[in-house]
Amino acid sequence: MNKNKSVFLAVSVSLAIIIILSCSVDNDLRTRNYEYCVFFSIEKCTKGPFEVCAEGGTLSNNCPYEFSGNSSSEIVGSSSSSERQNNSSGNIEISSSSNNINISCGGYNLATHFCDYRDGKLYKYVIIGTQNWMAENLNYRGIEPNIVGRCARNDTANCTKDGRMYDWAETMLLAEWDGCNSICSCNSNYCNSLITEKHQGVCPIGWHIPTQTEWITLINFVGGNPTAEVKLKAENGWANKSNGSSGNGTNEFGFNALPVNDENSTSSDFNVSWWSATEFEEHLAFSLGLMSFVDGVLMSDGEGYPKRSKWSRFHTRCIKD
Repeated sequence: MNKNKSVFLAVSVSLAIIIILSCSVDNDLRTRNYEYCVFFSIEKCTKGPFEVCAEGGTLSNNCPYEFSGNSSSEIVGSSSSSERQNNSSGNIEISSSSNNINISCGGYNLATHFCDYRDGKLYKYVIIGTQNWMAENLNYRGIEPNIVGRCARNDTANCTKDGRMYDWAETMLLAEWDGCNSICSCNSNYCNSLITEKHQGVCPIGWHIPTQTEWITLINFVGGNPTAEVKLKAENGWANKSNGSSGNGTNEFGFNALPVNDENSTSSDFNVSWWSATEFEEHLAFSLGLMSFVDGVLMSDGEGYPKRSKWSRFHTRCIKD
């Protein structure tokens, strides 16, 4: 009997210890901090510990993106980049190191700008409806020896002011190939099989060439045609319309469409056109444009405005993936 009592007491004590430890562990799991806040939409983490994350962040003990440093204000990104955030101002400084090439975009605000790590250029963006659009034209030259596009009238000042001009195949970064007497190009051939969903083309990583549908979504959101013309145009820089009225817009959504220097004219105040990823025929693709002398947005769908030759050189606005 005494032996049974001893066994019973031993079992009871063991169970009590297990229960206490279990409660302790559960309580610790409920209150412990997590190592990171992961922001999947921008592929970055902040180093904790954290009990809660800022809006858009997910608590985790693992960061799926490369991390270096132990500061709680360190933000880390993909590749071999690092970002440090000044919590008081929201400005950050980003640098990227790849193949012994250091690229930096300096200090800027993530809420309004993004860095193209390929060449260190900084771009402003704007959220319009459900879409994130570049609020200025792309100025990506490529990396030697693979140079793409050119500056209007071969003047680098025009690239700085207006962005770079690309034909359609350059915009899509679709290579030429042999077999067409000399060189084949997607500017003269139907290349739909080479176009991917959210086709990056010359755009920075995480951005892509907008499709015809995505352009039309933008136009419809800001009021449809012809209203969209005024709302997308910048508030200054445009020539007057043929009737003498102002050709400027209201820039209501921050798209900030400005007229550009043109290869075929010495004027720089009456038009701009952008490519899309949508092709119609072997040598034709969809583009979208604005002019001072024409009301409304010019959509080259063959109905309101002619389809455009892929060999034409236009500018590029990227849209976020």
